[in-house]
Amino acid sequence: MVALVSIGCQSGYRSDARMLTNHWDRGDYSAAAAAGSMAARANEHDDIDRVVYNLEAGRTTQAAGDVRSSVVFFDLAYSDVRPYLDTEAEDTVSEAVVTTAVNQTMATYRGTPNERILMSTMQAVNFMVMGDMESARIELNRALDWQQDAERRYAKEIEREQAATERAAEEEEVETETDARSGLPESVAPHYAYLQDLRGYGAYRNPFPSHLRGVFLLARAVDVGDLANARTDLNQVAGMSPDAMPMLEADLALADRAPTAGMPPVTWIYFLPGRAPHKDELRLDIPIPVGNVNYVSAAFPRLVHNRNHHVGLEVHGPEVETVTSLQIADNDRIVASEFNERLPTIVTQEIISSAAKATATWALKESAGEYGELAGILYQAASTAADTRSWRTMPAVIEVARVPTPADGAIELVADGRGLGRVEVTPNECNIIIVTLPSVDAAEASIMNIQLTGERIPWTDPEQDDESDPSPAA
Repeated sequence: MVALVSIGCQSGYRSDARMLTNHWDRGDYSAAAAAGSMAARANEHDDIDRVVYNLEAGRTTQAAGDVRSSVVFFDLAYSDVRPYLDTEAEDTVSEAVVTTAVNQTMATYRGTPNERILMSTMQAVNFMVMGDMESARIELNRALDWQQDAERRYAKEIEREQAATERAAEEEEVETETDARSGLPESVAPHYAYLQDLRGYGAYRNPFPSHLRGVFLLARAVDVGDLANARTDLNQVAGMSPDAMPMLEADLALADRAPTAGMPPVTWIYFLPGRAPHKDELRLDIPIPVGNVNYVSAAFPRLVHNRNHHVGLEVHGPEVETVTSLQIADNDRIVASEFNERLPTIVTQEIISSAAKATATWALKESAGEYGELAGILYQAASTAADTRSWRTMPAVIEVARVPTPADGAIELVADGRGLGRVEVTPNECNIIIVTLPSVDAAEASIMNIQLTGERIPWTDPEQDDESDPSPAA
């Protein structure tokens, strides 16, 4: 019991997450990458937590310019979650037993649908930076696979999990009177009222990978099939983010061209500000009538929004008419929607776990007196912890601006009047710029430059020479 509790307290993860996000919010990408890489290596044999560590390491090394290491970390995360695409069950009986005995931190972290989708999307960005367009196409298709898999299975699995949890609650005679609007127990529902009006885009979709795949296929189309798929992707974005339609119209018109007609030089600028909501712990006393144990403490995850970021990126230059980015994806809404959907199950499972611990404490008191009761109370206190794992360096929103590629290749970026720098893109070609700015306090932006079309100079990793080992352990 002591060993399980020591594992399930999650203090190590929470400390690592705080250190990483402190560096990230300040815009110290090198320090964030070092912290993320070190934590991922330290947890490489930890089957329970290593996916979330590899996601953080993949994103932080990417922003720091170490694209080769980012590829490796995202590959490691993909290897762990790939079996859950169409094949393995998300939950197991043995896992249900241990999470009831200890807490939800003992469950293997498998990533949310949105995290899996963005994992493959950001990996596609890595390969585009490296000039490996075939691998980028594969990753963009994987992002689509994750979306389709979530549409097909995830909601049904949540329904089955919730039904099984409700049956367990009945068997344990745990009362879970629910609030009509939220579906949460009435003792807990008021603490989550702020989530009720946050809804995602439906069917576990994120418009960002759809837009990125659309412009990728638009610029690099080899046949009418690519253009048809680009049109489908861009139309999906228009349906999910109608406010971006003024920008999308020009690309949708280009999707109707013949592949032999050629593609005019366009540069798309993706602005990734802020951090998506992260999980924190909420402790509550909940009514559990077991013996003379009237109340017991329980820990639930709650979602904390990070509002400290810029909105809107201005793009201009000597030969560029000023445009402002438009939002195509709101991760605040997506993350909240996914969290809200699983919340009734999470809350009910925690109440069942707390009831089981309260029952054990009462039984220990009956059989061993005050010492038994003390042992039970200590175990309850030590094992009460909410699962706060989440991909914390995911951006809060994704915005896009679109400009004709300037003849001199010069593009200036400004956020809320703050100059983020000058970017040189390849004239007469299609390009993508990825701009990351985690908070208004970030010292500088991380900017990635991608040439989508035309002949390009072979990519070299600025962080490592050609003979170095690309593995994270190097």
